[in-house]
Amino acid sequence: MFLRTLCAVLLLASCHSASRNVALEIDARTVLASRLTHGMGDDILESPLGNDSTNATLLVALRLGMDSTTLAGRLGTIPDGWGRINGLRTAGLIARDSAGFHTTFPIVIGPDRTWYDSVTRAVGAHALRLHEPGFRAILAEVEHRGWHAWQYHFIWSQIFDSQHLWAEVSDAGVAPPLAPAITWVIYPPHPYKSGTNYYPGRIDPPAYLAVTWTPTVRSHLRAVDLAADAFMSLVVARRITDSARTALQAAGLLSDSLKPAVPVILANDPLLADLHAASSAYFTTLRNEIDPDLLARRLHCSPGVAWAMAYHDIGWSILQSLVDRGLVAPFGVLLSGPASPVPPGTTVLVPTDSAFTRVLRAVAGTAK
Repeated sequence: MFLRTLCAVLLLASCHSASRNVALEIDARTVLASRLTHGMGDDILESPLGNDSTNATLLVALRLGMDSTTLAGRLGTIPDGWGRINGLRTAGLIARDSAGFHTTFPIVIGPDRTWYDSVTRAVGAHALRLHEPGFRAILAEVEHRGWHAWQYHFIWSQIFDSQHLWAEVSDAGVAPPLAPAITWVIYPPHPYKSGTNYYPGRIDPPAYLAVTWTPTVRSHLRAVDLAADAFMSLVVARRITDSARTALQAAGLLSDSLKPAVPVILANDPLLADLHAASSAYFTTLRNEIDPDLLARRLHCSPGVAWAMAYHDIGWSILQSLVDRGLVAPFGVLLSGPASPVPPGTTVLVPTDSAFTRVLRAVAGTAK
């Protein structure tokens, strides 16, 4: 109950802090560009409406809610101000209730960002103290197999952001379903902000290429997407065409000796069982420590979205600590551009988790 108590203390202290209606010193579009879209579906801000400078300023201003009278005064100097508001409502970016207008997704900046960062970093440090021995054991096995460049991937994408963990999250109902996607903005974003994508983009392949990405280098995702089926055919069916071989080698997924250039984990691999156990233990800690209702009240969002937000930043704070202490190799994609379309350290082939498949089937058709 460490985080629940800490949240309450920090929330009380913040009541005496500076106003949360901070004045922006940068373009609001820069704030919105730090967003994260989680799950299966569209990024609601990826539209001309969301990328318009005036609309972006309105969205940031409405993050805490605004009554109609105050909003009318703000719109007085904006040409077709109410037309913009109606457009943002139609696009699902803002909503109206009895108190006025507000964004449909959280935007966390200023004092709220400072408070949130204190909470997530504190629980990250607490979780790391609990789980570091297990992490060390897995990292030692990864190193033993010659996968040094993939240390970051295994902690983030195979423990924190794994198929196994998200199946448990979905079963517990602590976060929104994986479809449709949800979006939130935290500015400035965590310096170790990362995500995981799975290819091919189907519900029940025999295995997935799990790819760790960072905001600065996401172009390699398309290369993995295009190569996923050919790579699967090579590993699972032991078949490959000449054209597929050339494409896989060009992408950096296949060595000159025609062996996979990324780690391959099979269903009967003891490492997979260890990763699942680590994911389950980590999720239990987060479920016990995160108080989604308290976070939701401060961040102006639903408890489920608040839980998903905190989960991400807690994991990133642990990654930062592990890298800073020299326990995990820095993720090269964080530091520089890729040397090939699929940079080393980003991609691992893992068996499809049956529980994850069940979760995906349950939300099939709701992604938009």
